[in-house]
Amino acid sequence: EKKIVLCSEHRKAARKIAAESMVLLKNDGLLPLKEKTKILLTGPFAESRKMLDSWSAYGQEKDCSTLHETLEEKFSVLCIPEFELLDKQARVEEVRYEIEQYEAVVLALGEDPLMSGESNSRMDICIPEKQQQLFDLVKTWGKPVIVILYNGRPLAIRQMAQDADAILEAWFPGTEGNEAVRDIISGSYLPG
Repeated sequence: EKKIVLCSEHRKAARKIAAESMVLLKNDGLLPLKEKTKILLTGPFAESRKMLDSWSAYGQEKDCSTLHETLEEKFSVLCIPEFELLDKQARVEEVRYEIEQYEAVVLALGEDPLMSGESNSRMDICIPEKQQQLFDLVKTWGKPVIVILYNGRPLAIRQMAQDADAILEAWFPGTEGNEAVRDIISGSYLPG
């Protein structure tokens, strides 16, 4: 079964389908990024393998790559866990110094798969408050910001939509989802 389900032909098809399902909600000319662009990556989905929603019958998170892993294949990436930015003031000051050498910030935001779906949805359709705070902090650095949204339902992101330089709605894109995100950010795939 594993030879069939995760064979290279099926993974290639999954990557193509994932890219086709994504929506580039905004691009103020920032995307595509050039290869080797220096990116600071943060957010709860930067190192997450939670690319499968609650309806993925046989998929396993261990078969998904993280956004950090996939972006490193084309870009120069510094990944900082979001809690270090929001909970540790000293780390914020350190990162402000480091950010000067980076050309853009990628924020991997959204909802955990258990926050949406049958009998799981939250009543609030806004992006979680801690993530909005992270976005607001990052915007003070004066660098272009790319937001990648991972979620199973539409989210209200009014202020973020105005202030971000690019927003990609990735949904819960499946096993090859982060490869598809990288393809869009790098221009290997142009969303239609």
